[in-house]
Amino acid sequence: MNKILNDFDIVEMLNGYDSELDALDSDDENGNELDARVEKEFNAEHLEEVELDQFEENVNNIEQVNENDLSTPHSPIDNLKLTEKKDIKWQRSPFPNLNLNLQPIDDIQPEVIGSDMIDPPIKYFSKYYSDVDFQLMVQYTNMYALQKGKTWKNTDIKEIKIFIGLHIIMGCTKFPRIRMYWNLVLKMNVFVENMNRNRFFTLRTNFHHMASA
Repeated sequence: MNKILNDFDIVEMLNGYDSELDALDSDDENGNELDARVEKEFNAEHLEEVELDQFEENVNNIEQVNENDLSTPHSPIDNLKLTEKKDIKWQRSPFPNLNLNLQPIDDIQPEVIGSDMIDPPIKYFSKYYSDVDFQLMVQYTNMYALQKGKTWKNTDIKEIKIFIGLHIIMGCTKFPRIRMYWNLVLKMNVFVENMNRNRFFTLRTNFHHMASA
C-alpha cells in the first residue's frame, strides 16, 4: 500500500537526494584517481615494452655485424690455397754433407786486413766468457750432479768448453735431432772425436752455471 508523503517526508527526501549527489561526486573523484593510476601504470608498461623492443633490435644488429665480420677475411693468408695433407708427397733425397772445415784453436792466427789486425773469434768470445765463468760452470755442474745422488764423473774446464762449443755448432747447423750429430753417415767428426754422445746428454742434464735453489 502506497504511503502518502507529507511535507516532512518530502524535505527528508530532498535532503537525502543532496547527500546522494555528494556521494556521487566523491565516487567521481575516486574514479579519476584510479584512472590516473591505471594510465600511469599503462604508460610505464608501454615504456618498458618500447625499451625491450629497442634492446632486442640492438642485439640483432650486433649479431648481424658479427656475422659480417666473420665472413670478411682478416688476413691475406685466408686467400691462400692450402694443400690437403693427403696430397702431400714426400721424396727421398740424400742428406747434404756440411763439410765443416774446423781448425784447432791454437792453429788459428790473427788476420791482417789492410793495416788492422783482426783477432780470431775465440778472442772475442773470451771477452764475454772468461775462465772464471767456466770454472763456475764446472763447480755448480758437479755440485748439482752430486746432489742428485747419481753416478757421476766430475767435469773440468776443458770438457765444459768443448760442451759449449758443440752447442754453438748445433745452433749453426740445426739438425732436427741431437743424436744425428753423432751419426757416422753424416760425418760430423767434430762431435764424434771430441765427446761421447752419452756423456754429452749427461752434461746437458746436470749443467748449471749458478747454485740451484
